[in-house]
This record gives sequence, C-alpha cells and structure tokens, in this order.
Amino acid sequence: MRNLLEIPIVPIRFRLRCRWPLLALFLFSLAAFGTPAVLSAAQKSKPPAQVEEIYAQGMQALQRGDLPAAETAFNKVLRLAPSSAEAHNSLGWALQAEGKL
Repeated sequence: MRNLLEIPIVPIRFRLRCRWPLLALFLFSLAAFGTPAVLSAAQKSKPPAQVEEIYAQGMQALQRGDLPAAETAFNKVLRLAPSSAEAHNSLGWALQAEGKL
C-alpha cells in the first residue's frame, strides 16, 4: 500500500459549462419571492370607478360597431389610467378595425 503523501493530489475543478442553470435559478427565485410584492402594489392601485365606467362604455361602443366612440373612450381611460393593459389592448382592437394600424 502506498503512502498517502506519495499520491499526487489533483485539484478538482467545478466549472459550469453553461450558465443557463444559474439564470433559471435566478428567474425562479425572482418569481417565487419578488412577485407577491409586485402584485400587492398593483392591487392597491385599483382604478377609480369613473375609469371602469368609461372603459365599459368603450366596450359597449366596440360591440355596437361604433369604432370612433370606442377609440375616444379608450383614449380617455388611458389618460386617466396610463398603465391599463386592458385599455391599451382594446384601443389596439378599435384602431385595427378602423384600419388605422
């Protein structure tokens, strides 16, 4: 049996060949721990009733086929609540139907 001091020690290198696992771990931790704070902040900033009423009027105009009225209503909503994804989406639909996009 050889003496342990005579056995050459080869350094072990841990090297990631791809950094995707680190990115996946980061995104998972961000989704797991960062999302509730963002959601609670978004829930606190609920649009006023006036914004919801104007949006509903725009949707009714869109369903009636009154595209200029729908466009006007959705633009009003966006002036009052610029971060409204629904208003942006509906305005896009109205503009597309009018042939303005």
